[in-house]
Amino acid sequence: MLKDVPIELKNYVTNTVDFIGEDATLFQVQERMNRNPICQDVFVTSTGTDSEPIKGWVTNVIVTEKAKV
Repeated sequence: MLKDVPIELKNYVTNTVDFIGEDATLFQVQERMNRNPICQDVFVTSTGTDSEPIKGWVTNVIVTEKAKV
């Protein structure tokens, strides 16, 4: 998908997401997002690597909604 886009855009897009393993908690997802201020999406894979098929997707909106008490 990103092979024909300018390098600046490719770097931005790849830095706005993160990957996490399927056994991760929502708190761990939130920690990942907090470490990178432009990260708004975390994709779930079996072990958390970006080379595996995506099994789920957690957005910053989901984290915020679930964090409400």
